[in-house]
Amino acid sequence: MTSKFMSYVDKADFKNLFIEELGWDQPTAKPLIVEMDNDSFHVTPVAGFHGLHVWSCDSLPDRSTQAQIDREVSATSTERLIIFHDGSKQEWRWPRYNKNRGTNMSKLLVHEHTIGNEHSALERRLEKIALDIDHEISLVKLLEKMRTAFDVEESEESSKAAKVMAKLYYELEAHLPQEGPEAAGNLHKISVTMTRILFLVFADDTMMWDEENLFQNFIAFETERDGSDLGAKLELLFGVLNTDKKSRPELTGHLARFKYVNGGIFSEHIKLPNLSAKMRDLLIDASRFDWGNISPAIFGSMFQAVKSKELRRELGAHYTSEKDILKTLKPLFLDELHAELERAKGLSNPTIPLNALRKRLGQIKILDPACGCGNFLIVAYRELRELELQIMEVLQDHRGDTGARTLDATLDLHVSLSQIYGIEIDEWPARIAETALHLIDRQCNLRLIEKFGEAPERLPISEAAKIVTATDDNPQGGNALRTDWRDIVAPDQHVVVVGNPPFNGRGNRTPSQNAEQQRIWGKDFNINLDYVTCWWLKAVQYFADVPGRWAFVSTNSVCQGEPVASLWQPILNAGWRCRFAHKSMKWESEAAGKAAVHVSIVGFDKATDNQPRPVLTTYDRGGAAHESVVDNIGPYLCPGPNTLVTKRGLPINTVLPKASFGNMPNDGGHFFLDNDDLQRFSKDPVASRFIKRFVGAKELMNGAERWCLWLKDARADDLENELIRTRVAAVGSFRADSKSPSIRTKNESYPPHLFWQIAQPASSYLCIPRHGSEHRPYFPTAYFGPEVITGDANFLASDPDGIALAILSSRIFVDWMKLIGGRIKSDVRFSSTFVYNTFPLPSTSSEQQGRLIQVAKDILAARELYPDWSLGELYSDRMPPELIAAHSKTDEAVEAIFSAKTLQSLEERQSALWRSYIALN
Repeated sequence: MTSKFMSYVDKADFKNLFIEELGWDQPTAKPLIVEMDNDSFHVTPVAGFHGLHVWSCDSLPDRSTQAQIDREVSATSTERLIIFHDGSKQEWRWPRYNKNRGTNMSKLLVHEHTIGNEHSALERRLEKIALDIDHEISLVKLLEKMRTAFDVEESEESSKAAKVMAKLYYELEAHLPQEGPEAAGNLHKISVTMTRILFLVFADDTMMWDEENLFQNFIAFETERDGSDLGAKLELLFGVLNTDKKSRPELTGHLARFKYVNGGIFSEHIKLPNLSAKMRDLLIDASRFDWGNISPAIFGSMFQAVKSKELRRELGAHYTSEKDILKTLKPLFLDELHAELERAKGLSNPTIPLNALRKRLGQIKILDPACGCGNFLIVAYRELRELELQIMEVLQDHRGDTGARTLDATLDLHVSLSQIYGIEIDEWPARIAETALHLIDRQCNLRLIEKFGEAPERLPISEAAKIVTATDDNPQGGNALRTDWRDIVAPDQHVVVVGNPPFNGRGNRTPSQNAEQQRIWGKDFNINLDYVTCWWLKAVQYFADVPGRWAFVSTNSVCQGEPVASLWQPILNAGWRCRFAHKSMKWESEAAGKAAVHVSIVGFDKATDNQPRPVLTTYDRGGAAHESVVDNIGPYLCPGPNTLVTKRGLPINTVLPKASFGNMPNDGGHFFLDNDDLQRFSKDPVASRFIKRFVGAKELMNGAERWCLWLKDARADDLENELIRTRVAAVGSFRADSKSPSIRTKNESYPPHLFWQIAQPASSYLCIPRHGSEHRPYFPTAYFGPEVITGDANFLASDPDGIALAILSSRIFVDWMKLIGGRIKSDVRFSSTFVYNTFPLPSTSSEQQGRLIQVAKDILAARELYPDWSLGELYSDRMPPELIAAHSKTDEAVEAIFSAKTLQSLEERQSALWRSYIALN
């Protein structure tokens, strides 16, 4: 069916497409001839339904001409779809419903199609508007179908808008000096100019002026076609917008009709260069775009990306979705406000509680101390305004019943931009945030007009958000870690701190960020804490004893591994409780790039009565969210106590052997032999004596063979062998050239024929992978003889009786790793000092130890039934039934040590682990 649709499309047989295939009726409108500039355009109705018509025009004029033709058609057919086509290309034009104005008088959307090309999006649109001949459908329902099909998603529309602005950005950038002292101020000049243009095109489409398209018409009719006076005219306009009407000189034309804007947007004088016809054309194209329906939150992220050369080609591909932002805002404060609204609506007289709630909305202050282009602030402000609008509607209905006066939407607003605060280190996103907040404020006012018929007049601007960024006078002004947040907004119980600060783990921090983090944490600095934790500590210090609220999107390291104790101790000491948490989820944004990062979202408050009860959200293998209300969310973002685990030098229970890192080559690959090397070295009588099988993480799991030179017992004359000498020299050079001072220093006195770190035992050992898949039900380990060298991607432990194998093979040990251990993305990470040594195994009787030894043997016996299977295959989704049975017995044996009753669930096992850990420490 789908391909059949497109065959009609490519033949421009729209009549049969809509009538025969999509189930529409014959058209009732008559053909039109539109005369324009000595051209005649024939526009033919091909199908219709309840007054909605599809029209075909067998030519493809420019977009401006298409718009004029559409206006002629709209006089005959208010609801219409027009298809312009010339035999090679088609443009399907649909007047999108403007949700801000409640009309179809929006600028036309275009859906392009090239004949012969696949177009799955157009196919899907046609499928959506197919009618069932057995069921009658109203015009309202049909329009809903059309809007679903041909209206564009906000993300797609915002992406297009960002691309429009990107072209302007590059053209403006090209006209500025590229070298010399003047070039130093280019970014500032572009930032100011571009955000002004954004404000103006948005104002055109959201009725800020007293006439439509005032800015567009100013550019089109009052600047020269070659762009020669464009820079000067823009400077003149910016000055007019910054001058109240009483102080303006005598003006004529469009300039006289612009309102006084103020608000700082146009206050600074920016000297613009001579611009071009191309810049003028781009400005006119930008003004023709429909800016009234973009999402400022999404668009801001995309607009921010235009100055990044790395992101230009993928503009719009990555942004933080509003859905993900709301995962932070809703449980932190919005859900509570909505609940209050619903409670009040259920009362017979809701006036007093609703007015109290409105007053509270006006007291809330939002601070994002790493605000970027303002995503979190924009969404938070929009939601507060929407809440107030809902309150006003209920109050209006109630006042109507009692005969009281109607609400004055121009006077009664409590929520304002002056409640919004941000800190941003870069001027470009800070400017975007300031402007985007004005845009969302205007969109919220349009909602007021829709509901109440009026809204506050915002021009001249008297209220604005406070976005702090660096200036010449205060170069550290936008550095949230150098700025005293109390100087921006004083903390009180109504302040909400929220955001998505830079993550930057140990391996990708800059030297200056390392220094900044050490300064913030002082004596409590832990090098394994991620950079984002500086914002956590600053939030604690900012509020001090004030019971505010704060939440950050962070790397999931904030609830994993050894650094957790360093991070959470000052938080718990200050009396904060975890109000909500998303334990570990994929977060896709423009900052994350193509690969999603795994984050935790954690929010805090100081509720003394534990109300509302904490909400914990976890995500399953498919990414589905599972929400649960719990008594307490502990530092590892699991239900349980606020207990912190610290690393140990030896296992809590001495029945377990010590585990240590495997052997670290640090050799640049020169100790290792490929297949050709293996043949050459095997034929050499000296070199062949030192060939050993090597087991890294991949070899352990996949069973592949790998070989290395192990020269620990080599004599001086052995090292003179040509094959060996060449490899040893290469290892020495690699270490000498290392960027690490400690490696270079040790290399001067350390023999290059030895592995950098040697831990190889003289007897058989248990090989333990450093990492394990989160999807495996058990943590697989294996035994090797001393002749097999294990690398530092694994740990090793002497385990002659199998007790360690039994413990590590139990599900409760996996639960412990997942509960407190570190992760690589979402995969579990084994640690000897933190996970293994802290495993709270209670004292074991000789009988219990004997059972552990037996179940370990059973596991090995079950594996031997499948000699051709690798360890990874054995512990995959097709885990053999004999091995499953052996592990089930192991689970029973290990869990019996923790509890006299059977532990039925993950929650019961985690509870038993915490009880045991607390008791043993």
